[in-house]
Amino acid sequence: MVRFNTEYIEGYVIEPLARKMLKDNPQLQKEFEEALSNKGFANNPQARLSWFYKRSPYFDPNYLLYPVGREL
Repeated sequence: MVRFNTEYIEGYVIEPLARKMLKDNPQLQKEFEEALSNKGFANNPQARLSWFYKRSPYFDPNYLLYPVGREL
């Protein structure tokens, strides 16, 4: 299971999605193969799931991002 605080996606969900993402996007396939050249990444299932999750339509890059302002 990939967890990002309370936002996450289960491995059994992301795995078939990742296969489809690779099939549908040759550029993503190339980037993933390049990432696999890093042995630490290649040997870490959680890192690989996270890699796909961050590139999926379900990832929210603004999760836990709050606007902060300063009054002058």
